[in-house]
Amino acid sequence: MDFLKSLGGMGQLMKQAGQIKGELEQLKQDAKDRTIEVSKSGVSISMNGTGEVLELTVDSELLSPERKQELEDALRSSINESNERVKSDLQTDISSLAGGLF
Repeated sequence: MDFLKSLGGMGQLMKQAGQIKGELEQLKQDAKDRTIEVSKSGVSISMNGTGEVLELTVDSELLSPERKQELEDALRSSINESNERVKSDLQTDISSLAGGLF
């Protein structure tokens, strides 16, 4: 009898695993569809929730040789902030899926 109960429990576990897999696939699609935009110091970046840069614009004033370091700093800062927001959104999504276990 215990064997049959364990099989029933296993079936329930497999069902839950399938549901979680479906929810994870939905999270991936939602992340891909999400757009994060950051503008800093004349640089604007649009990135989707998977970290893919969709658009990058630079103010033309930053394109002179004497402002090269400023442009590099602005790019680095904008990209890093965008990536942090992607990570934060992903962590929030996973936490909600896992019922706050993470």
